[in-house]
Amino acid sequence: MSTVGPAIYNLELSAGPRGAGVRNSNKKSRRSATDEYSAGDGPGDVPEELRPASVGGSVRGSQRSKRAAEPTNVYPYPSEISAYRTDVLARSILAAPQTASDPQSLDPPHSEKGADQGAEASDEPSADDILEILSRWARAAVPDDIWVRCELTQFDAGQREKLLPILWDFIEKNRDTNSRSRQIDVGSAIRKYVALMPTERMNNLAQLLNDHNRSPLPLKLEIEVVKMIYHLFMAHPPSAPEPFPPLAAQLIKMVRDYAKPRLLARDGYAAAAVFAIDALVALRSTHAESAVDTAIQSCRWFSEVVEDDLRKLHERWERKNAGAANWLAEMLNKKFSAECGKKE
Repeated sequence: MSTVGPAIYNLELSAGPRGAGVRNSNKKSRRSATDEYSAGDGPGDVPEELRPASVGGSVRGSQRSKRAAEPTNVYPYPSEISAYRTDVLARSILAAPQTASDPQSLDPPHSEKGADQGAEASDEPSADDILEILSRWARAAVPDDIWVRCELTQFDAGQREKLLPILWDFIEKNRDTNSRSRQIDVGSAIRKYVALMPTERMNNLAQLLNDHNRSPLPLKLEIEVVKMIYHLFMAHPPSAPEPFPPLAAQLIKMVRDYAKPRLLARDGYAAAAVFAIDALVALRSTHAESAVDTAIQSCRWFSEVVEDDLRKLHERWERKNAGAANWLAEMLNKKFSAECGKKE
C-alpha cells in the first residue's frame, strides 16, 4: 500500500509563478486566478471521488501564459491561497447534511451497512482496526499512512469518544515538529479532531494556537486549524455572537501578525490571514469588523479575496440562519459598499 503523498493534504503552496501579474482591478481575471486548480498528484489507492478538486494550486498552462504577459504584481496570486482552500474532509463537511443525532458533527454520518460492505469488498482496515492501531502510536511504530486513513474513515459515536483523546494527544505531542511527513500526519489529525469534537471543546483550539510560554504552531498547521474553524461555523452558524472569546482572541492576533503587505507576499502568510479573518466572521466575533478593516487596509487583491469568501459565507448562511445572514449582510454593506441581499 502506498503512502498518501503531501499533495492531497494542502500542506504545500501553489507551484505557480510568484508575482506574474493579475490586474487587481479586473474582477474576472482575479476570480479565475482564485478558482482554477489542478488535480495534483495523488496515490492510486485513494478513490478519485475522494480527491480534493483544489489541491496543487498550480495555474493551468494557457491561463498561466496569458497572465504572464500582463503587468507584474509584487504580491502572490490569490491561487496560492487556493492551495489550502479545500481538502477531502472539508468537501465532505460542506456536502454532508446536518444529522439530528449529532447536529454539531462535521464528520460524515456513520453507516454500519456501508462499513460492512466496504469490509467485504476490500482489505482496507475497519474503523475498529484503525482505532486499535492508533491507540498504541506513542509506544509502537504505526503504518505511515494511518493518520490519513483515520481522516477518511467514518466512526460511530462510541468510537469517536475513544478516538478524540488519541487525536489530541498526538497533536499536542507533535505540534512543533519540523518533519514534513509528520506535519502532514498532524494536519490530518487536526482536521479529524475538529470534525469530531463537540463544540464545548472549541477552546482547545485556542490553546493550540496560543504560543505563550512555548514554541508557536508551525504556519502550515495554523492554517489547518483556522481553516477547519471556518468550515465548522460555515456549516453551523452561531446562534449568538462571540460564542468562544478565547478562540477569537487568538484569531485576531493571527490577523494582526500576518495581514501585513510585506508578509502577504510570502508563502503561507496570505492563506493564514485569509482563513483567520474568515473564521472570525464565521464566529460572529466582536473582532470581525476589525479583522475585515485590516484586510481592506492591506492591499487590494487580498481585500477582494476576503470579500469573495464572506459573500460565499453569506449565501450559505441565508439557507441556514436568517439572523446570522442578516448580521453578515449588514457588515458587507458597511465595509464593501455593495449590494448584499438582506433576508427577511
